[in-house]
Amino acid sequence: MRWVPLYKFIATLLRGKAVVLEGVFLLCVLLCSCTKEVAVSLKSITPKLVIEGVVSNQQDGSYVRLSYSQDFSNQQAFTYLADGLVVLTDSSRQVFDTLRSRLDENGYPYFPSRKIRPLPGHVYLLNVVVNGQSYSARSVMPDTVTFEGISLLSEAGKLDSKSVFTAVPQYVDPPGVRNFYRFEQYINHKKDPGINVLNDNVGDGLPNERPIFTKDIDIHLGDTLTVAMIQISEPVYQYFYQLQNNQQTLGATPSNPTTNITTTSSRAETGVLGYFSAEFCQYFTARITDE
Repeated sequence: MRWVPLYKFIATLLRGKAVVLEGVFLLCVLLCSCTKEVAVSLKSITPKLVIEGVVSNQQDGSYVRLSYSQDFSNQQAFTYLADGLVVLTDSSRQVFDTLRSRLDENGYPYFPSRKIRPLPGHVYLLNVVVNGQSYSARSVMPDTVTFEGISLLSEAGKLDSKSVFTAVPQYVDPPGVRNFYRFEQYINHKKDPGINVLNDNVGDGLPNERPIFTKDIDIHLGDTLTVAMIQISEPVYQYFYQLQNNQQTLGATPSNPTTNITTTSSRAETGVLGYFSAEFCQYFTARITDE
């Protein structure tokens, strides 16, 4: 351990004589800090299965992705799985689809569905078997709310080339029904990583006035902004709400969000991460001008 002085007392001399301030009592406080090297032992974490399952109205929007979470010591890309039994079911129509693995445009395996169609009010089931372990989830497609457009708020009311804008989605929340929304923003066709979710605990049955925020990309005059409004169920809202809090809480240890996927195994190491969502998505695109 060593002491590091932050300030030094300096005696000032003028022509060989000390400069004295009469009637003034000077108190000098030496501020010091202590530094010590500490060895931290970090424990490895067993990778867990991550399931991302979506039933959506978008083109090729119904799919499942399987991967394994990575330990902090492993900086490689996620391990995506091409093997596993994956079944999507529309229990309202008694239609099921056993999915086969394909490669997406980036060369990663995923399990697309061609038979499962998203319909409001329908109940969808997901069943996955990986390495002999079974996982299941349930999600209900919400009723649709019309996405009418976006309005913009400018920083401090300014409007010039340096102005930074914030988007406000325009929609009217249906009264008396619990609704949950997730938003994605694309600035000049680049997706912002910010997570934005809203519910109607405030503003039930009213036009929305709450903004959504970007994380890494500012919105300026001349930019092209696309906003996706995705209607989701409450369990999926809770999942992304916890992710949003993790993203906004600096310096804290993030927690795994609560998943709506369950497993029949009692083994702790077979815990699962991820979510299953039946959702309805709408887009609105605008170019930011001063007109």
